Amino acid sequence: MTTSERRHVSPVDGPVPLPEQGRAAPRHELLTRCAACGAGDPAGTVLGWTMEPATGNRWCPSCSRAHLRDIESRLPGGSW
Repeated sequence: MTTSERRHVSPVDGPVPLPEQGRAAPRHELLTRCAACGAGDPAGTVLGWTMEPATGNRWCPSCSRAHLRDIESRLPGGSW
């Protein structure tokens, strides 16, 4: 089996072409990129990530905490 014949098997999308074949990553891999910092994470561990319902963007735990602190700092004193 040559390098161009090898394929990874994804439980979601079935066979996934390797990057050297020049095809786009499957949708479930694209959703595991942090919208704020661009960090990637394996698809199986995104449960700790935050998803913004309006856009579908996912944020890594670190960026999620920073965003939450930013929102909290804008609230009037005593309301939080």
